[in-house]
Amino acid sequence: MANSHDYAVANAVGSAVRADMNLLFLEIEASNAGDSAPTNVVAGKLWHDTTTDTLKYYTGTDWVSVARQTKGSPNDTDITGTIDPIADTAVAGVGTVFTTEAKVGDKLVVTGETRTITVITSDTVCAVDTAFSNNANDLTPEIHPAAFVVTDDTGGIDLLVDTDGKVGINCATPTAQLDVRGPIGTGSAPAGVLRLTTAEPTVVDTDQLGRIEFVAPLESSGTDAILVGASIYAEADATFSATVNSTDLVFATGDSATASEKMRIDSTGNVTFADGAIDVDIASHDGTNGLKLGGTLVTTTAATLNNAATTGKAIAMAIVFG
Repeated sequence: MANSHDYAVANAVGSAVRADMNLLFLEIEASNAGDSAPTNVVAGKLWHDTTTDTLKYYTGTDWVSVARQTKGSPNDTDITGTIDPIADTAVAGVGTVFTTEAKVGDKLVVTGETRTITVITSDTVCAVDTAFSNNANDLTPEIHPAAFVVTDDTGGIDLLVDTDGKVGINCATPTAQLDVRGPIGTGSAPAGVLRLTTAEPTVVDTDQLGRIEFVAPLESSGTDAILVGASIYAEADATFSATVNSTDLVFATGDSATASEKMRIDSTGNVTFADGAIDVDIASHDGTNGLKLGGTLVTTTAATLNNAATTGKAIAMAIVFG
């Protein structure tokens, strides 16, 4: 349908007014769907761009993408045309209409292999994240649509939930349950950032700024088994001020109870272990790798050190007692 209504119902005979209002209601119901933007605009107006299958809203100056609608379902995903795959990430279709039947982030299934679409160039050309094998021509390729997609004005992925439930932020091909991908750049610029924050306006000593917890909540044994097994959290080491943000990083693990502090790196870099019952075991200490003091490798072995300590005690006792 065309989104041609001017949102003004003119004075006319009853049947004409009714027809005009029905057309208006239809456009509202369809979010002003059309292959071009509505000409009658006002800030906040919605438009379903049928060319890119994207829901957009008008800011007062520009159309901004809100979310891409999902096409089809895993049980109804046959697409138009055929695809003869080659050992390349570039995909060439024959009679395909990628621009209307597929979107970046969707899964493309060709001759039983599943890949994620990363670029759509035209109706017959797209690219995928991993090359297909050089298999036979597929007469019934499929699309498995991503569950939810939010794009920017250029069609780039801001947020995606794929068919496996993986979430990608700035990432069309998430490889984990949550994949946060930074931009292209150098130094710290390209880092994907996961930020844990607190809403507390007056941070004081021992307030926690953020916490990551590791739990097995569905463990059938219950009781201790479903408690927090381990956690890492940032804890204020002083009352914050304009010149103070002293923060410790705390590592907690559990044994038969909720995880408790075992090691702390304080705001000055000192490392503290919770109590004397905790061992520090350097797995490799072979004269090449292992314990260093002031940057210098300690080349002796634990047995030698222990023997030296025992010998030293014996000499000291001999001196004292003659």
